Amino acid sequence: MALLAASVGVFLALMLRLIFFADRYAVNLLFFDQWSLFSAFFEDYGPWQIFTFQHGPHRQGVGFFLTIWMAKLSGLNTRWDAFAVVGCIVGAGISGAGLAVRCGVSAVLAFIGAGLIFFNLRQYEIFLSAPNLCVGGLPLFLVVLCACSWLIKRPSIRLPLIGVTVFNMIFSGYAIFAGGLIPALLLVELVQAWKAGDRRRSGFVALALGICAAGWMLFSVDYVFMPAGEGFRFPYEKPWEYFYFAAIMHANMVGISGYGVFSIVAGGLIFLSVVAVFLWHGWRLLRHGVVNQPVSAAIFTLAGYGLLYCMSASVGRVMMGLPAALAPRYGTLLIPGVFAVFLHLSLYKWPRFHILPMVSLALFAFGTLALRQAWIGVMWFHNGQTEWKAAYLETRDELEANRRSKFRVFPEPGFVTQRMDYLEKRQLNLFAPE
Repeated sequence: MALLAASVGVFLALMLRLIFFADRYAVNLLFFDQWSLFSAFFEDYGPWQIFTFQHGPHRQGVGFFLTIWMAKLSGLNTRWDAFAVVGCIVGAGISGAGLAVRCGVSAVLAFIGAGLIFFNLRQYEIFLSAPNLCVGGLPLFLVVLCACSWLIKRPSIRLPLIGVTVFNMIFSGYAIFAGGLIPALLLVELVQAWKAGDRRRSGFVALALGICAAGWMLFSVDYVFMPAGEGFRFPYEKPWEYFYFAAIMHANMVGISGYGVFSIVAGGLIFLSVVAVFLWHGWRLLRHGVVNQPVSAAIFTLAGYGLLYCMSASVGRVMMGLPAALAPRYGTLLIPGVFAVFLHLSLYKWPRFHILPMVSLALFAFGTLALRQAWIGVMWFHNGQTEWKAAYLETRDELEANRRSKFRVFPEPGFVTQRMDYLEKRQLNLFAPE
């Protein structure tokens, strides 16, 4: 009981640390993508336009309703967006701990592991740069919720819930990758249920697949592919760098900075561990049946999503150079994959390898607690935004604010100025009374 209380204490301490971190360093100032993202606010979009709003290759979905509602309620205070992202991550962390316990992991390991993995401060960019609920926090929560859904025993609840969750994931930023993964798993279950003569379950699987198909049909309406990175091209002329990029992303998440050989080797081992866990549980689902292996279905969902997101980021960003893999924002959506590895190691206690869950926790602890050079990035965002905001309020001149602060809130001069009159007249965002 003492160990359990201590593990819950660690979980709560890490959670509160994340909340206080966002409160301390998030600045109420529109930044980079937010200037175009909030076109829906400036131009007073209708419900369908908000739901299907496209920013990059993905749409914003149901989370964007909350974003616009918060903007109207708060006077476009972007700190609210940071706290909304934190709220989703906290929800995902709590759900992840519960999922681990439901899967059979000891409660002590579950709380410590979920706390260290989900509340990792190295994902600080999603709170401090241009916080967007629909891109990082909400997709993470939906992926974990979907994984939890596989453990519901009644197909009449489990399958429609998965279908509705996937429908929303298709429209929720980078959660879109689950829109291909989960229907594939549902197809496997449909075939297995039909072969077993379970017509009732087959009907519910078909219903879930129908909901997913409806999501994709609506998503495709007026959709235009927009690459997330400049100079996008596929295939890339150095295809081996896809692996390097994925490896560096994983290494950076656990505190191994840089893009040299050590980072690639260390991160590559983590990435390949996610691949191995994905294949292992996929094989179990094919051999033993999806309905008979709910834990494997949950772990397969987490690992598969982490891999799809990682590979997509590698394909979409590798042409920007390997240093681009060090962006802290990638860490949030790598969490499902590494959490799947943690669950796998915690569940399969081979006599010679019982120490592996502890080794994985030590690795995650290093990434979560030892920020080291990451503080340079934290202070760059915080101080740069704070100084730019003060300079603009004093001068009402974007270029002068850029010069004084040695910082920019949008890459192209002039665009911000067009929005500032709107904000100042209505006392929104940086013009709101303190």
